[in-house]
Amino acid sequence: MTPYRYFESKEAMMNAVRVRGFERLAKVLEAANDAGGTIEPSTRLGEAYVTFASEHAAVYRVMFEAWQAADLTDPELVIAQARVRSALASGGERMLKSRSSARDAALVGDCFWATLHGRLALEMAGKIRPAVDADRRPAAVLSVIVRGLAGGLVEA
Repeated sequence: MTPYRYFESKEAMMNAVRVRGFERLAKVLEAANDAGGTIEPSTRLGEAYVTFASEHAAVYRVMFEAWQAADLTDPELVIAQARVRSALASGGERMLKSRSSARDAALVGDCFWATLHGRLALEMAGKIRPAVDADRRPAAVLSVIVRGLAGGLVEA
């Protein structure tokens, strides 16, 4: 009963875990966006996302569990999720600039996120093999995702 001294309900407790998870993910993604180096920015962003999900699998699952309602009444959760989307949109903007396209960066960021999340969720559920084989390691998976998105970035 001790947790209920601090939280009014189980949902409030789970939202607190989700908020902290999204805040931590946002920090990781923002750092990846700000990092320099020779790695393609979208690959760096994707690797940061995959690493976070792998190293914090339990928190990641709680952040995205289907049974959790999209609680838009919790301002902290809304802000934390918006930070993640913003970091991914920044990565989408970089992908767009590198391909000289005028498409919507937020849409590209959402597609990147959805693809990464879907891949990780299927791995965690045991539905597909983990990305550990040479042809399936995160860099190879990210390369396929970026190439797939790039094909849709060029305007007809």
